[in-house]
Amino acid sequence: MSSKSKASHWYGIEYAYGPQVINNGRLADTVREFSTKAERDAWVKQGNPQRGPGWRQAIRADGWQARQYRKQQQRMGK
Repeated sequence: MSSKSKASHWYGIEYAYGPQVINNGRLADTVREFSTKAERDAWVKQGNPQRGPGWRQAIRADGWQARQYRKQQQRMGK
């Protein structure tokens, strides 16, 4: 089974200060979970087109940023 068929959620990140500022997906960066790829892609396109504050990017469901988001959600009881 491919990793795409295993994924039930799609993830995107919005950088508060731009992707060049390293804060490991924490603090002011916002990770969002989507139920469809199309929904995630539309959200990404609505972000700042420049690589600065508000820039959005699709991230992998098995990537460290998405894993960190899921851990945070579990701690919050969601």
